[in-house]
Amino acid sequence: MPVLKFNSNIKIFVLNTGKRGQVLKFIVFAGGHATLIGLVNSFVHVIMYSYYLLAALGPTVQKYLWWKKYITTLQMVRQLYFC
Repeated sequence: MPVLKFNSNIKIFVLNTGKRGQVLKFIVFAGGHATLIGLVNSFVHVIMYSYYLLAALGPTVQKYLWWKKYITTLQMVRQLYFC
C-alpha cells in the first residue's frame, strides 16, 4: 500500500479497489498538532451546540444558561491558540 506523506502530521494511504479503471480510495490520518486542533475544535463545537439546543427549549431552561459568556471566551481562546 503506497503512502503519501505531506508533512509529519498528515499521511494519506492509497488503496486500490481492485478492478482496473475504478477510483482509488484515500484514507487520511492526521497526528500530532493537527489532531489536537481537531479535538479542541470539536470540544468547543459540542459546547456551543449544546448551548443552542438548551436555548431553543424556551424560557424554562434559559435561566440555567448562565455560562453563555464562557462560551465566547472559549471560542476566542481556541481561535488565538489553535488557529
